[in-house]
Amino acid sequence: MQTSLQPKGEKIMPETKIDRIVNVSGLLCPQPSLVTRKVLESMHKGQVLKVVSDDRRTLSGISTVCRQGNHVLRQVLEEHGQIIYLIEK
Repeated sequence: MQTSLQPKGEKIMPETKIDRIVNVSGLLCPQPSLVTRKVLESMHKGQVLKVVSDDRRTLSGISTVCRQGNHVLRQVLEEHGQIIYLIEK
């Protein structure tokens, strides 16, 4: 699965209900992926997790977490220098 950032200025889909938010900004690899995986494990199927990162390199790790856990990476965008991931468990 090839995932890329949406263009700057793109907004989170308005119909998206976010159930949990985790900010992994400042964490070094592999910590953002490990934290994301741990939070997803505590969530119920169908819930949406918003992950906020300040490192573009998290794209690969977060994509792998989604693929391995059969989660849906619904949206990835850049907003004010942060990378936002919306993941449906």
